[in-house]
Amino acid sequence: MAANSGFLFIGTNQSAQAVSVKKGNFAVTQLSEGAVGVNVSSITADKHGDVTVTQGNGVGVPPVFAFAVFGPNGALEEDGGGASYLLNTITGLSTSTLPQ
Repeated sequence: MAANSGFLFIGTNQSAQAVSVKKGNFAVTQLSEGAVGVNVSSITADKHGDVTVTQGNGVGVPPVFAFAVFGPNGALEEDGGGASYLLNTITGLSTSTLPQ
């Protein structure tokens, strides 16, 4: 889970589906970007209000990773393959799950 000033982004590693919740009216939106059938592995944010939802764990042949970046207004800004994280001083990240 991660948030910016307008939205809360929620997902678990038990599902490929993440959601955003608009803080102003609690409207829930399913996020359809990313890899179909690949579970969420992390959700990270930065101080500028960008939030990245990453799917996959790098296991498989080929290793599967996908990501989607959402801006401060909750809109999709970028998506693609590979592992993408927004690291900063407010996010904890376990390196034990990263590919070697």
